Amino acid sequence: MNVSGRIEKIAEYIAFARIADIGTDHGYLPIFAIQSKNVEWAVAADINEQPLLCARENAEAAGAAGIEFRLGYGLEVLRPGEADTIVIAGMGGKQMADILRRGRYVATGARQLLLSPHLDVPFVRREVHALDFGIVAEDMVRDGGKYYNILDVRTSNIQEYDYSEEEYLLGRYLMNTRPPVFVEFCRHMAARYDKIAARIEGAPRLGEAGAVRLAEAVRLRDMYRRSAVNG
Repeated sequence: MNVSGRIEKIAEYIAFARIADIGTDHGYLPIFAIQSKNVEWAVAADINEQPLLCARENAEAAGAAGIEFRLGYGLEVLRPGEADTIVIAGMGGKQMADILRRGRYVATGARQLLLSPHLDVPFVRREVHALDFGIVAEDMVRDGGKYYNILDVRTSNIQEYDYSEEEYLLGRYLMNTRPPVFVEFCRHMAARYDKIAARIEGAPRLGEAGAVRLAEAVRLRDMYRRSAVNG
């Protein structure tokens, strides 16, 4: 089955044979995992009925057995301990955090959480620590012209807090391992904030608020520049 680079990268990190995909959309991840990974059983869950119908049709067309399709919000579709790996991807970080908070009991019963928000990644890192979970690895992939983070989170016996502000913004593991796509991302963001700083600086009247925005843009530009060159 042909899937996106993002789904392939998430699947690389699946560590256990019983998974749940929350917000499954068309069901591509559980289908791919059943067919290509050592996954024996999967739950494909979504809050909307139409994506679940599409997921079921896709699974039948692909001949992927062992997938249960469940309608509901977040982790309410699971019993604690039912899935060893829970994947939450394809949504913003604020919604992801809400799902984790509401379903903390279920999340704690899993052995692994794979989180791939498309917005507010630093917020998700902070939320993981606020829930007393730990990030044991992090990766990044570029897919369809966009950059996606994948956080490998464990829910017990993890002690890896005390992140700096920069580590929350960029990701401690990405800063340490520096995969090529991370360096590319940092260069992209440095160029973006350089343009923002130039636009603010070129305004006819800077004012106090403008000076604050300029200082923040320069700070972020310089942070991303350092991360793009330091190895």
